[in-house]
Amino acid sequence: MSKMTTKARRRKLEECGTGAFGDASGPKARKAGRPRYPLVKGGCELSCKAAKDAFRRARQQHENKIAKRIRDRAKRHGCPWAE
Repeated sequence: MSKMTTKARRRKLEECGTGAFGDASGPKARKAGRPRYPLVKGGCELSCKAAKDAFRRARQQHENKIAKRIRDRAKRHGCPWAE
């Protein structure tokens, strides 16, 4: 999957709300001017693969609090990797 552009992220935030991102309104997201860690692909339904990618990216950047939040949401959604 190619990286989402800022315009695409903002549009997805308007369409799906803050639940489509792991960090939609945190201080770093506001500073960057866009939501971070997208959890959806195509529609507004959480994608297990996108959530896993976002979890890995958050861990790489030492955002452990956000990574835990993403893993918990994936677990509630029923993603097998989050068990």
